[in-house]
Amino acid sequence: MNPTSFRLLQDLETELLAARDRWQSLALEGDNVLQGRRSLQLVAEFRQSLDVIQRLLPILQVARQDFSAVHRDRQQLATLFEVSQLVNSTLQLEDLLQIVMDRAITVTGAERGFLMLRDETSGNLHFAVARNLRQQDLEESSFQVSRSVVNRVAEEGEPVLTDNASEDPRFADSVSIATYILRSIICVPLQVKNRTIGVLYVDNRVRIAHFTPDDLTLLTAFANQAAVAIENARLFEHVCVLDRLKGDFLESVSHELRSPLTSLNVGLELVKGAVVGPETDLLEVVVESAQRLTGIVENLTRFSEIEQDGSAWIATEDAGKMVPLRELLAEAIEPQRARADDKGLVINPVIEGEIISLPIPKGVIRALNEVLGNALAYTERGVIFITARRSGKEVLISVADTGVGIPADEMPYIFDKLFRGRKVRALARTQGLGLGLAVARWVVQALDGRIWAESVEGKGSVFTIALPLEQSDGRWQVRVTPTAP
Repeated sequence: MNPTSFRLLQDLETELLAARDRWQSLALEGDNVLQGRRSLQLVAEFRQSLDVIQRLLPILQVARQDFSAVHRDRQQLATLFEVSQLVNSTLQLEDLLQIVMDRAITVTGAERGFLMLRDETSGNLHFAVARNLRQQDLEESSFQVSRSVVNRVAEEGEPVLTDNASEDPRFADSVSIATYILRSIICVPLQVKNRTIGVLYVDNRVRIAHFTPDDLTLLTAFANQAAVAIENARLFEHVCVLDRLKGDFLESVSHELRSPLTSLNVGLELVKGAVVGPETDLLEVVVESAQRLTGIVENLTRFSEIEQDGSAWIATEDAGKMVPLRELLAEAIEPQRARADDKGLVINPVIEGEIISLPIPKGVIRALNEVLGNALAYTERGVIFITARRSGKEVLISVADTGVGIPADEMPYIFDKLFRGRKVRALARTQGLGLGLAVARWVVQALDGRIWAESVEGKGSVFTIALPLEQSDGRWQVRVTPTAP
């Protein structure tokens, strides 16, 4: 209700109350009120009251219309909020398209609906989903829509509402409308960044003027949300396909390289004993490069194995076997000692509190090796701390370095397979494929834990592994429920 209508309504209410008081006073005078001068006064009073009521009625009608509009707007906002939650609840394109179509039919009361997407290669529109009011898929033989309306919306990017398509002069030459005897139609574009990726079409073939301009406004807003969700789902599908192709390629490459590299390493070891003089240093470089390449291939192979069958990895690696925390840290540090000494770095393990003998799944060593190796690779001076402590119902194992750090914009991607940041690529002495942290995350998640990183560029990073704890007979123990990440 706008302020003017509300103020007029208040004034008229005051007058109506005064008129009611006058009526009550006249009634108390009895039968004599209806005679002589008082009779004329009564008629005047009633006419005045009637005039008040007649002036009140239009204002009340305006107020009701204002209230109805506000109520309708609130309903539309609630519907859009509900739709927004639904369309963002999945990244599976097929499920998403059905959700979009069913909600479009529901919010407009349409008889049926069609969603058409533009082919990314040819640019042509094709039917992606067709549903009816009973949330059933339509057979292809029932795909009877107005191509004139659909093409107009797709080309111009503007929504169309027609009360009676058969008599709409805009579509007088449309064969499909005349053939299918189409009546009420709404068709809106699905747009992402001013690019039309498809159209959403609903109709009623029986009723004329079934849809209103409010339905058009609501469906247009709905289509804008749906278009973004559909584009995200399509991008997700592309990423999944690329990820599978990338995994297959890496698996194939690692398989093809393993045998030649094994032969090369054996041959180099045999040659080392026979080479003397200046060629020795060159041979050492070749041996080191071959070993580094072998390590990369082994990482590729191992990652493919644990990614394809995590349960087999857990069983093969004896990853679920429990070892005391102190022994686990020592076993993780020992292979890295020589590398740390070569760089003049100190690895300092610290175990806080009573958890020094806490049994930890042996599989965590694999993740610690990757995180610790990462810290050694990107730290030139200082100390690397490995800290273990209990925090609530978790045991936290952290690896802190004083290395190059990680740029803030790269933090969301550091655990992604094959990701290597700008600073990492700039360091000529660090070579790899960006698998180490991905392996660490997979291992930790497979053991029902979690891993995260904190970093300040130029000052260093802290990687933390958290494993869930539970109490048994008054003592803490790690709760291990191996899961597939």
